[in-house]
Amino acid sequence: MANIKSQTKRIQTNLKAEVHNFTFKASMRTAIKKTKALLDKKDLNGAKLALNLAVKLIDKSVAHGIQKSQTAARQKSRLMNYFNLQSKTLSQ
Repeated sequence: MANIKSQTKRIQTNLKAEVHNFTFKASMRTAIKKTKALLDKKDLNGAKLALNLAVKLIDKSVAHGIQKSQTAARQKSRLMNYFNLQSKTLSQ
């Protein structure tokens, strides 16, 4: 435990940020999983809405500094590729 008062305050704020970031990441991962699940169920309209939400959350995570931009770009790219592949197979 730190002896300096400012350091103890900093530890507390870091813990609050850690909890916030963890919950935000969890909701982002849930949105991605929900999109994939809807695509697997062949619900294209619902998947489209879920995809928009997932991309929005991924972009927000970059804006808030929760994850790096390259990681977000990779996640969005993989999700879009999965969406396009599934929508192609559903339309045939």
